[in-house]
Amino acid sequence: MPQEPQSQETTSTREYSEIEIHHVHFPTPGWYLWPATGLGFGIREAVTVTISSESWGQHLDLALQQDEHWMVAAPLFDITAEPEEAIAKIHLPNFISLQGGAVDISWCQVAHFKDEGMVLEQPTPVETFYAVLESPGFSLMGILLWITNGTRLSVPITSTTLICYHPHPEDIKFHVYLIPSDDVLAKAIDEEEDRFHGAHLQTSPPVEPLNFGSRYIVSGCAHLEIVPKVSRI
Repeated sequence: MPQEPQSQETTSTREYSEIEIHHVHFPTPGWYLWPATGLGFGIREAVTVTISSESWGQHLDLALQQDEHWMVAAPLFDITAEPEEAIAKIHLPNFISLQGGAVDISWCQVAHFKDEGMVLEQPTPVETFYAVLESPGFSLMGILLWITNGTRLSVPITSTTLICYHPHPEDIKFHVYLIPSDDVLAKAIDEEEDRFHGAHLQTSPPVEPLNFGSRYIVSGCAHLEIVPKVSRI
């Protein structure tokens, strides 16, 4: 049964934006799951791991995404470990749905951003919700999906819905977010809504995976004003 980290310290710094840096200590060998991020660690001996989440837009060139059809498939993490050899394997979260065989797992690559540029690594294996790296090297890393030129594919992704309630004297507003199942992204939205005193409502995830690049219509009863009525994933 997976354990949770024994201790966790959070600090903040500011460069391009505010970044939370987590220092997590794993005291004994075993399997540890960090639910707030979806990361999992197989530990050989006591180790301290430093983790922060980053923005893909600051590191993955937009032209590269367009020319070679790279699709972001997971959060981007900056991970270091001391000592590195204490970690036997790491599970990196992803939100690509593998049900139905629409996506070939060989298209999934772990991107490492290093001084020499982006280096790709094939994970072994790729499972629903995560990809595995054995005896990993650590860097700024995340999962990309490579879609070959000419491939007409609507990529299914696991998704979640967030709804926040904002009462106003003249009306009531609901903010609806249809997003990939990305715990880091969901946390950022929650924190932004908290700043404006939004009340979070209990929701359920979509029963079926949604398709990246598709449009979805938001509908309701006649007296509701919906802006915008069409949302794009």
